[in-house]
Amino acid sequence: MLTVTRRVRSDIDWRQGDAAALPLADRSFDAVLCQMALMFFPDPIGALREMARVAAQAGTVAVLVPAGLGAQPAYGPFVDMAARQAGPQARSLLDTYFNCGDLDELTRLFGRAGLRVTGTQTHGGTARFGSVDAFVTTEVESTPLRERISAGVYHRIKQGARGVLAPFTAADGTLAVPFLVNVVRARPSPDDVREAPGPFGTQD
Repeated sequence: MLTVTRRVRSDIDWRQGDAAALPLADRSFDAVLCQMALMFFPDPIGALREMARVAAQAGTVAVLVPAGLGAQPAYGPFVDMAARQAGPQARSLLDTYFNCGDLDELTRLFGRAGLRVTGTQTHGGTARFGSVDAFVTTEVESTPLRERISAGVYHRIKQGARGVLAPFTAADGTLAVPFLVNVVRARPSPDDVREAPGPFGTQD
């Protein structure tokens, strides 16, 4: 990703670092953004603390994650169906992307990380696929699940997906799947003032 971004925007200083130990100075950014990544961090509170550390006292920390499976009209039923076909391992792997989706729990994580939440929003969008099979391939093969199930089980998941995703499938076979995300905005705790703000920053 950094190779692509450097090619597209060579005027920006792109850096690679550990989300739990950002190689950046305290209070060095006006804004810190983590988009579609917090659910993959081994220590999400540690990552949020680092975001709080590098944000200016009057700056903004923002996180965007997928809403929970219970709020996803297509992804939720798909994971339920896959778990019926492949067992609990399917759910444990396929729901990882959504495991920060409880907005109340997410805001509690912000508080534990020393951040004061200033706003939350849930946004609806659409994920588009060329076919149901393309959707299944994306969801299953982007996890270790494909390596742990037989060809027969994988075939049954694909068959089941056609029924589950029928409400979102167009006459030409393409798929328009609702996809909800949660956004949380916060500021560092006011009792932890350090130095003045610097330029805009991002965290992926």
